[in-house]
Amino acid sequence: MVRGVRKKNLVLAFNEARETDCVLLFDEADSLFACRLTESRSVDRMHNYMTNILMQELERFDGVVILTTNREYAFDEAFPRRILYKIKFDIPGPAERARIWRALIPPEAPLAPDVDFNLLAEKYALTGGEIKNVIIKAALEGASQNSNMLSMALFTKYAEIELENTDRKVKRHIGFRND
Repeated sequence: MVRGVRKKNLVLAFNEARETDCVLLFDEADSLFACRLTESRSVDRMHNYMTNILMQELERFDGVVILTTNREYAFDEAFPRRILYKIKFDIPGPAERARIWRALIPPEAPLAPDVDFNLLAEKYALTGGEIKNVIIKAALEGASQNSNMLSMALFTKYAEIELENTDRKVKRHIGFRND
């Protein structure tokens, strides 16, 4: 359970959203809307109590509540019936990934001539957050080596590492490429 979250704060958030006609957004909601626990300790009872408060507040709230997660399986089984719409965002396709690469790298960044965002986007099925991680790691390594250019080799190195941390694989081409 998120430390410092108390019944008073949850109720206050829902009340304030009602009064101001606001949308409530719970980012990484799985941490707050998690499954109830078998009560063997007082902290388990508190966790379950807070989960029950959240369900009650969701039931009473007639506004819009947005929950974001990449761990839907972690939600308590009683929440899905309280969620009207579920929207899944898949990993962006190659064209979107190429745009993300371009958008996340500032125009003034020193890019080596061999950097090919379309090739990176095609070869590495990464999310926007993963692409950001690759760029940051490549920039940090480049800076630590006093390199004045961000190279395709650096981006490739960290894209491969980023993919190793997922269950997705690198697209390997067998045979000849038609460029």
